[in-house]
Amino acid sequence: MNKTILLVEPNPDSAARKKKFLEDFGHLVQVATTRRDALGNVKSFDPGLVISAFTLPDGDAFALAEDLRIMARSQAPLLVAASAKQIQHYRNRPGSSPIQGWLKQPVEQMGLYNLVNEWLGQSVTKEPVPQGSVVTEPTPPPKPAPPRPASETDEGEGGPKPSTTVHMGNLDRTPVARLFHRLGERALTGVLTFTHAPTRISVHLQNGYVVNVLSSYIPELSLGVMLAKKQSLTPQELAGVRHKWEREGGLFGKVLLDLELISEKELNQALVYQRVKKLVHLFSWNWCKGTYKFEGDPEKVAPLPGFKLPFEQIITAGVRTYYDLDRLLMVFDKHDRMNCPVKLSYLEPEKLVSKSDLDSLRAAIEAIQHYGNLAEAGKKCDLPQINFLQFAYALHVMDLLTFVEKTPA
Repeated sequence: MNKTILLVEPNPDSAARKKKFLEDFGHLVQVATTRRDALGNVKSFDPGLVISAFTLPDGDAFALAEDLRIMARSQAPLLVAASAKQIQHYRNRPGSSPIQGWLKQPVEQMGLYNLVNEWLGQSVTKEPVPQGSVVTEPTPPPKPAPPRPASETDEGEGGPKPSTTVHMGNLDRTPVARLFHRLGERALTGVLTFTHAPTRISVHLQNGYVVNVLSSYIPELSLGVMLAKKQSLTPQELAGVRHKWEREGGLFGKVLLDLELISEKELNQALVYQRVKKLVHLFSWNWCKGTYKFEGDPEKVAPLPGFKLPFEQIITAGVRTYYDLDRLLMVFDKHDRMNCPVKLSYLEPEKLVSKSDLDSLRAAIEAIQHYGNLAEAGKKCDLPQINFLQFAYALHVMDLLTFVEKTPA
């Protein structure tokens, strides 16, 4: 698939935000500020998708569409960001078919992500596109239809099944929190595999819930070390179990049961705790490098009985554990976000955190709602600065907290 995106945006701040967001998901983004520059870029690197502002210094999106189809002979889909009034006025006018999708300004990140995923790499035919494929909201167009998740595809008879890989990329560009939010919100089923040599972790998802975590050996998260730290095993017992396990092989937990060092209930509790720790470990600095791949194949999912975690709690727990103050300030100081007006979507705090964190999250939410920006809310909130910013970042990742763009003077 051609993952190159041409972003045509005369506003440098808006272009920088969109470019950074798209690059976080592994896309190669080129930016042009005018129609003329965009045409030159199309001819030079043939993007798989064009995203443009409606109004350009030397024309508008319809003129750009004509340049794409006639002068550059490009069949890359064109998505246009416009105001609600512009969309209402122009979407059904004659000649609107060259525009495959509309994004309402200000553009919501997940709306942009969803529409890009639907159209990127698709080829637009020369025939007029049906009016039904021009959308006023960032929802998937009916044609051309992208591959559906494996849980939604027809079983079919005869012939090979289509590829079930939904997405893959580098962790240095895409935060782990964003990945969990993206897959959880879309309620996808499949296996998300993280690889950071020599470690490999596979997260199994069903309808957006994490139902199992499997991984290669991570020393600080090994079952034996965890049980020893909880004093369920003595150091001497742990050493003996390891010698037997190394000689005979098999599952470490089964060796523990055979030696009657722990009960089956204790083992299951330890396995659940170990999987949660491995999930949270993905948010550490160690996992800022490596690769990820999501395969939407329900046959590869191996649920662990009694293990079912919502993605919201995973994100919040991971951020709360591994995001330190320097890391958070680096995020929020960018574009002066601490002093930027913010708004909170409707949310239910009890669905986002464990009971032990619930009161703290509510305090952070109330402060943000009352003061309207993070700088003032953080000062007036009773929480330590790091805890307040951890909750704020988790809400921001899940698109529950958004920054309001300042209107140019």
